[in-house]
Amino acid sequence: MTKRTAAPTPRQAGAAPPGRRRDPPHRPAFLIRQRRPHLPILLATGYSEAAREAGRDFIILHKPYAMHELSQSIAKVIAAAG
Repeated sequence: MTKRTAAPTPRQAGAAPPGRRRDPPHRPAFLIRQRRPHLPILLATGYSEAAREAGRDFIILHKPYAMHELSQSIAKVIAAAG
């Protein structure tokens, strides 16, 4: 007998509930920025649309990335916050 796994629910699959707009993946960063405007934030994403939307307000690190790209991005974020 094989074990059955449940199909993902709409929430797990990333769909918005009926009648509700789906929040962008970088929304938590915007909320943090509202409360702590001087806190450095680096967004790492593999989604080009999310990066395009958030790129106006945050430094973006595109996935996949190499370790030197991560360190360069962290240095940019720290310099921008200084």
